[in-house]
Amino acid sequence: MHTWHSQRNHSNSASQLNSTTAASPLALFFLQVVDFGLLGLLFVAPLFLGGRHGLGQFVFAALISLIALSWCVHQLLMKRSVWIHSWSYYLGITAIGLLALQILPLPPEWLEYLAPRNQKLLTLFNTSPNTQPNLGSWSTLSLTPTATRISLAMLVSYCLLFIVAVQRLQMLADIKRLLQWIALSAIAMAGFGLLQFYTSNGLFFWFYEVAFTSTDRVAKGSFTCRNHFAHFLVLGLGPLLAWFVLQVHQLFSKQSRSTLPTTSNYLKWIKTICLVLSLILIPTGVLLSLSRGGILVFTLSISLVVLLFYFRGLLSWGYLLGLAMLGLLVVGLLSFDGYDNVSARVDDFSDGSLEKLDNNHGRRKIWASNLAAIREGSWFGSGAGSHAVIYPVYMKESFDGVYTHAESGYVQIATENGWLGIALLLLGLCIIGRWSWVALRNAKLPQQTVFAGAVVAGMSVSAIHSLFDFVWYVPACVTVTLLLAACLLLLTQLDSSNEGPQRSIISWNQPRWIVASSLVLLATIGTLSTLKGPAQADNSWNRYRLLASHNKTLNLHQLKSGRNAKNDGDNKTQRIEAMIHQLRTVVSKNTKSAEPHLRLAMRYLQLFNLLQVQSENAMGVEQIREASIASKFNSATELQQWLQRAIGDHSKLLYRARYHALQAIRFSPLSAQAYLTLGKLCFLEGQSSQHVDAYVKQCLLLSPRDGGIIYQVGKEWFASGHGQEALLLWQNAYKSPGAHQLKIIQFLSYHTAVDSFLENFQPDWQTLPGVWQHFSITSSPEQLSRLVEYAKLAAASECPQSTSEKAADIWHKLANIQISLQRIDAAIINLESAIKASPDHYLARRTLGQLLLKNNQFELAENHLRWCRSRRPDDRSLKSAFELASKSHYSTTTK
Repeated sequence: MHTWHSQRNHSNSASQLNSTTAASPLALFFLQVVDFGLLGLLFVAPLFLGGRHGLGQFVFAALISLIALSWCVHQLLMKRSVWIHSWSYYLGITAIGLLALQILPLPPEWLEYLAPRNQKLLTLFNTSPNTQPNLGSWSTLSLTPTATRISLAMLVSYCLLFIVAVQRLQMLADIKRLLQWIALSAIAMAGFGLLQFYTSNGLFFWFYEVAFTSTDRVAKGSFTCRNHFAHFLVLGLGPLLAWFVLQVHQLFSKQSRSTLPTTSNYLKWIKTICLVLSLILIPTGVLLSLSRGGILVFTLSISLVVLLFYFRGLLSWGYLLGLAMLGLLVVGLLSFDGYDNVSARVDDFSDGSLEKLDNNHGRRKIWASNLAAIREGSWFGSGAGSHAVIYPVYMKESFDGVYTHAESGYVQIATENGWLGIALLLLGLCIIGRWSWVALRNAKLPQQTVFAGAVVAGMSVSAIHSLFDFVWYVPACVTVTLLLAACLLLLTQLDSSNEGPQRSIISWNQPRWIVASSLVLLATIGTLSTLKGPAQADNSWNRYRLLASHNKTLNLHQLKSGRNAKNDGDNKTQRIEAMIHQLRTVVSKNTKSAEPHLRLAMRYLQLFNLLQVQSENAMGVEQIREASIASKFNSATELQQWLQRAIGDHSKLLYRARYHALQAIRFSPLSAQAYLTLGKLCFLEGQSSQHVDAYVKQCLLLSPRDGGIIYQVGKEWFASGHGQEALLLWQNAYKSPGAHQLKIIQFLSYHTAVDSFLENFQPDWQTLPGVWQHFSITSSPEQLSRLVEYAKLAAASECPQSTSEKAADIWHKLANIQISLQRIDAAIINLESAIKASPDHYLARRTLGQLLLKNNQFELAENHLRWCRSRRPDDRSLKSAFELASKSHYSTTTK
């Protein structure tokens, strides 16, 4: 058992460092600024949505810049300045060099050797304009140089933070204070997250709406992703346990028990109770995040810390029993709200089912595409920040949406930074592993052991969680991890017999610090200037995404309902104009970001089509393009004059769309949608149909499995008279689920017969309701009869292989189709089959009850409607139907 005591440090190395008592008041002021900056990083910066977006990144970088510059000024004002050296600094410098090389313009022959894949993918660069479009030359290793610059800026900030933290931490007392700050930040975030969860109105901080996510259903705190919220809490769990162990020992030490009750002892008890409550708060926050990864690393963290403390003699069975009781208390609290959801998430682990852990194969799909990208990425990868544009090239299945990250820090680093990037990462992990071993080996004093256990647990959590998530791309989480790493480095350098550090200390004169300060100043200016634009545009970008999300929901509703777009034309025009306004604000402040330029080009084109539909000369882009190419104008000016005469001022929208599409490609040449847009608009520069084909081929090369892209390419081919090629393209895409399926159905419902569609696409019950909905508008009764017969065969084929609930859904959908054709008897039979497959299927019972009521089968109707009423007692229409069935049944039986 360890003897708990502390020793004063009298070593020479410690006296070199601990010289703040001789510092001037101004030097001490800047040292306090450093500490307040660290507090800001832990307590304030994470509130900006974890730092994942433009404004949040700027806040983190600004605070780190303040910390670094304040430390430099502090050293300049000191009478005796020192520099604590570590070989780990060179790892960060090398990583900075790698990212800088990615954005450095290089000669073509160098690029051909260093990045052979670039030439393969960028087929429209460095070409002859006579045969196909020539978009200029590409001169960087990175395929997203703007994103790589932002990544470089954040990397520089992280390196500065780590270096300053290493310089600032001098004694065990410094580690203790920093770990307590980390624990307090996790406690504060957990408390805020739980308060927001239980009083949620869907908005972050109860007033800020974030596109595509909300605070409903799970605890998130100020993070847009529940996994990152949970990770942040778990990083603070080790420091909290360390604080708790030290506090409990202090409370029950012999010295404390031998003294009379004092105010100091009361304060110790109050602090201990607060720590106990915090040990309930953080696990509750992690569990209510419903993050399976968070729950896994939480279990890992607490297990590592408890086992280490126990085997080092710092925890007795009494402590373990107390922690177990706290765990039971957390479970008891969850029983009031959230227990079932948490239990379901935990059951996914116990079942050992990969299907449950990776729903819809999402992670496996994205990892497979990333591994293919890594194989072709050579030594330098596609550039830091390029994941969202490189993975579609290698996707093997159709997909909807965008994977901004690889769902694994290791995989994404390898994809974006090549073999050199992963080599640096593995070297860094080896260094951390060695530090952990040395820190635990050298930990002779109890405090050293407690701090080492807390820090090693945090570093283990970061390394393991990054295997299946992208926590290394969240500044709030990275900041805590770097501060823990700095603590770990100091623990490796502490002498085993006292608290004094045995460190590589170099005395620096004023000229050296002036040079270092100048370099730090230049680095911070470059970092903040890079991040300023995205920060200024962040609010407008979020507003655009909110408008786009609302517009997408309305369009999907319209698509499913089969309503004519013309009926909603005016409202839709206003929505698009509002989105364009926000996008113009974004590109004015963040000029070099490809995504806003691309979205602006698409919205201009969308607005043009809407206005054209409402105009007298309702020519679409495809018709205008074909007429323009056929006319063979002598100059671009002549074409512009013709467009002005034909469609008026609407033509300006086409030129704006083309400009922004070109800008998007200029900043990110792997944007498939941008090439497709240029293909539609290349006639504005007098280019021929061969150029259109070149753009389309480039588009398919970059996104061969993107359902949305494939749908648009098929429409292009239909418009140009290549209907058969479009059908072949759509047949493959249709096999994968996604929003593109419904779009293909809607388009073909106006261009092909039911028989042809069924033969070519062979829809199953995932899409048959949509097929019926759209083809019922355009098809004859004879064709619809054949569609119903096909649906019956499909139902009979799929139901035996389906679960009971899924089979009930299929029979219910088939019955709805038959009801629309007034085939009531057949619908009743199918609804009875649905209820037989799943007796608790509410919709099937309700539909059957209402159908039986209309068919004057009152007794049966009453039974089904009574069952439904017991489930939905507040449904007024259901109540009316039930009362009607009861009265009708009673009247028929009393006659």
